[in-house]
Amino acid sequence: MYLPVQSENSSHLLQVLLKHLPVAVAMFDTQMCLMAASHKWLSDYGLNSECWIGRCYYEIFPQSSGRWKMIHQRCLTGAVASCEADKITGIDGEIEWIKWECRPWNEDNGEIKGIIFSSEKVTEQILCSEALTASERRFRKLAATVPGVIYQFRLDATGKMSFPYVSPGCRRFLEIEPQKVEQDFSVVFNLIHPDDRDSYLESMRLSADTLLPWVWEGRVFTRLAGKCKWVRCVLRPERQTGCDILWGGLMIDISDKIQIEEKLRQYQQDLESKVQSRTAELEAANQKLQAHITERQQVEESLHKTEARLEKMAANVPEKIYQYTLRQDRSNYIN
Repeated sequence: MYLPVQSENSSHLLQVLLKHLPVAVAMFDTQMCLMAASHKWLSDYGLNSECWIGRCYYEIFPQSSGRWKMIHQRCLTGAVASCEADKITGIDGEIEWIKWECRPWNEDNGEIKGIIFSSEKVTEQILCSEALTASERRFRKLAATVPGVIYQFRLDATGKMSFPYVSPGCRRFLEIEPQKVEQDFSVVFNLIHPDDRDSYLESMRLSADTLLPWVWEGRVFTRLAGKCKWVRCVLRPERQTGCDILWGGLMIDISDKIQIEEKLRQYQQDLESKVQSRTAELEAANQKLQAHITERQQVEESLHKTEARLEKMAANVPEKIYQYTLRQDRSNYIN
C-alpha cells in the first residue's frame, strides 16, 4: 500500500474511504504510531473517536503481549504475517477472536514506512464451531455407547441405495467396519436373512411413498461369526433436494424379546393343550359318573318295583307266610 498524494481532495477521498470501508484496517508508521484507520477498525476495538490517531499501538493497547511486538517487528522488516483465528483481549477486558493479516507498506522508492493491519472479528464463528465440535463429540460418544447402530439410509432419485453414515457400534453389532458399509450398501443387505429381504425393501418403499416412519423387524447375520440376530429398525424420512430421501434412525437387537415371545407362545400353547386335555378328562369322568348314577337309579327303581309286587302278593295270600330257620345248634326259629 502506498501513501496517498498529499492534497486536499485526496485527503477528503481518503476520509470518505475510511469511513465507509466495511473492513477493519489500520495504518501504522515505523514507530507503530497510528496514521489512519477505518471506522470499522475503530468500532471493532472499542475506540469511539479518531483522537487515537498519532498515538502508539502499545499505548492504545497496553495489554498487548510481547508476541505482538515480535510480529510487528518482523513485518517492519518485510515479512507478512496472518492468522485465521487468534484470541485477543480488548481494551474493555473482553475476550475476542479475530482473523488478521499484517504486512508492510512502502514508499515509491520501496522503503518500508510502516505496517498495515487488517482484521475481522470471528468470535461468533469460533463459538459456533466450538459448540458444533462439542456437539459432535457428544454425539460420537453417545453413538459409541448406544446398544445398537445409529445410521442414515439414502434412496436417490435413480433408486440407488446407500448408507451415508454408520456409527462405530456397527463393529460390535454386525462385525463390519462402518467405512465399508458407507462405501457399499450391499455389504449390509447381503447379511439380511433371505426370507426377510423382500419385507425389508417393501417397508422401505412404503415409507418412501408416504414419508411415514420406516419400521422393520427381521433377521440378520453377523459377518464373521454368522450369528443370527433379530433386529428392529426405526427411521424417520426426510425428502432432500432432487427427490432423494434420507432416513435417520437406529437398529437394535431384539433377539431376547423374540425369544421371550416365542417362549410365551409355547407356554400358552402348552397351557391350552393341558386345559383341553384336563377338560376332556373331566368330561369323560362326568359322563362315567352320570352313567353310574343312572344305572343305580334304574336298579333302585327295579328294586322298589319288586318289593311292591312282593308286598302285594303277600297281602293277597289267604294263609300265613313265614320263614323257617334251622340254627347250627339244631334249634328251630320261625319268623
